[in-house]
This record gives sequence, C-alpha cells and structure tokens, in this order.
Amino acid sequence: MKNKSLFSSIALLLAALFWGCAFVAQDIGAEYLPPFTFNAIRMLLGGIILFFAILVIDIFRKKNFIKTQNVEGLKTLGVKVFFDKKLLITGVICGTVLAIASTVQQFGITLGTDAGKAGFITTLYIVLVPVFGVFMKKRPKLNVWIGVLLAVIALYFLCISGDFAIKINDLLVFICAFCFAGHIIVIDKFASDLDSLKVSSVQFITTGILCSIMAIIFETPKLENVLDCILPLLYMAVFSTGIAYTLQVVAQKNVEPTIASLLMSFEAVFAVLAGWVFGDILTTNEIIGCVIMFVAVVLAQIEFGKKKNLMK
Repeated sequence: MKNKSLFSSIALLLAALFWGCAFVAQDIGAEYLPPFTFNAIRMLLGGIILFFAILVIDIFRKKNFIKTQNVEGLKTLGVKVFFDKKLLITGVICGTVLAIASTVQQFGITLGTDAGKAGFITTLYIVLVPVFGVFMKKRPKLNVWIGVLLAVIALYFLCISGDFAIKINDLLVFICAFCFAGHIIVIDKFASDLDSLKVSSVQFITTGILCSIMAIIFETPKLENVLDCILPLLYMAVFSTGIAYTLQVVAQKNVEPTIASLLMSFEAVFAVLAGWVFGDILTTNEIIGCVIMFVAVVLAQIEFGKKKNLMK
C-alpha cells in the first residue's frame, strides 16, 4: 500500500510537471496562432486521443467484446462506452465552462503574461475553490481565509506595476483562475458519479468545437501557422491533456485529497522553472509574489488538528 501511495504521489508530481510546462507551450503557441484557433486544435486533438485510449481500455476490460469483429458489435461497444445521455450532457456543460476558462487564459498569455507568472496566478483556483464553497453552504476554515488574504497580496506583487495599474493581460489570467475554480465545482457537482476519463474526453471535444466556431467567426487560421506550431500543439494535446489528466485520475484514488492538492499545486513552481529555462526573467516583485502565492496555496490546503474535510 505504501508503494502504491508513493507511486501515485510521483504520478501527481509528473502531472504537475506536464501542466507547468504547458504554460511555455501556450506562450510559444501564442506567437503563431490566435487564442481560439490554438485552443480549438489542442482540445480537439486531446479529446480524440483520449477517446480512442478509453475505447481501447474498454475493449481489453470486456473480454466479450474482444471476439467481436463485425461493425454492429463495434457500434454496440461505442454505445456502451460513450453514448450515455447523462455523461454527454455533463461533458458538454463541463466543456462549455472549460472553453471560457481556457480561452480567457490564452488571451492573457497572448497579450503578454509570461509562462511563470501565468502559472502562479492561475494556481489561485486552488484557494478559490473552498471559498466558493460558501455559496454551497460549506464554511471554509480560518487557514483558507488566511490563504486568500496572502493570495491577494501575492497578486499585488505579480500584477501591479509601478504606476499602480493592472495590465489587461494579467487581469485576464486572474479572471481565468475564477473560471477554473468554477470548472472544478461544476465537475464535482455533476460528474462525481461518472467515469472521469469519459467525461473529460467529451468536455475536451466540446471545448474544441466551441473554440473552432469562434475561430471561424473571429479569426483567420492559416495552415502554415498551424504547422509551425505543431510541436506546442502536440505537447498540449498528448502530455498536458491526455497523459497528465489520466495520471491525475488514476493517482488521486491512492492519495489523501489534501496531499494530492499540494502535489498538483507544484504546477505553478514548474511553470516558473520552465519559463526560466526558455528565457523568461521575473522581476524582484514577481518573485516575491510567486513565493507568497505558493505559501497561500499550501496554507489553504493544510488541515490543522484532527483529520476533517477542508470545508465543513
């Protein structure tokens, strides 16, 4: 059991690494593709990859389908695997919220927020989730409120320039943290009793379709730009979407929720390190803001005293 817990902890750290490095991929992608187009392609690729991965897993899990060689049998398998009304509706709802969150974030990065700063501001969602619990009749503990206060202080150092002005790009990334917090709550409310991987595949495809529609209306995607941006897109689709999310779903079952949240919060640390490797330079104020934000995230997840849920 200890070995399984250790393996799961390592898996969550690996997922955090993939997500942290994804901010660099988004930063690079912003140089070639507008936000809607970039998100449309990476979400569709990720959703399709995850779809076929789940299909293969279900085939091997159900031996009675392995012998099925005809088209009708495969159609039946597809219905059993994905065509569930509640699953589809939940996936579409989650995908719509994810489309808003990811698009706002990508616009912020496109307008100039570097990878490291974007990672730390986005990580604010870990503090916001329990605070949103107030509206669901769940009272956050004192450590959560202290974490929120520290997060606000951190955002001052991260986002406020010398003339006390908040840049629009940082404001967008800040807004996306609220959107991602809402996304987590929506998943918790509607998808808790469904297969997480299948819901995820449907939501990624939904997000991709919505962003594709917006890209066709507001942008002019060019094939040569897509080809120039193929490596960041593949990274986002395969590692950030498919592999990282799968690691999270599998590993969280063997790790305490609080520990899991702490491990995944290292996404912000990896985002800064990845940005530094690729040339991002943070100011002294931004470094201070990153440190305070990390303390806020950790503090908001720590349970003091007896083992209880983070929110009553």
